[in-house]
Amino acid sequence: MNMLLNLTTEFMVEYCGWIEKWIKQDLHFFFLEFCLAWLRDFTLLGLRLDREVINKDRPREVDWDRIPFSAEQLQWMMELTIETEMAVQANASKQLALESLLVQYKQIKNGVLVV
Repeated sequence: MNMLLNLTTEFMVEYCGWIEKWIKQDLHFFFLEFCLAWLRDFTLLGLRLDREVINKDRPREVDWDRIPFSAEQLQWMMELTIETEMAVQANASKQLALESLLVQYKQIKNGVLVV
């Protein structure tokens, strides 16, 4: 989860290393589902639907009163995650697809339009 909150250049190399390990262990789909679950929670919190949140038991990891993404950013990130999941299922390079997803997340967090 910290990966979604700390999308800074200094951590990107480390995250790419994690992705490589997850792919070798065939855990890349769990990473995508993990991202979707957290993005869903952030979206629900933005809508003030706190009771529906899955990860509310993680108070040390998230300032639940201050989600760092707008509703539009969360929507873009969810769409990109689903597109990445479909691309990987269609035999795209897992490493390239997941690294690209993180770069796009970072761009979105920094206010750059991703198309």
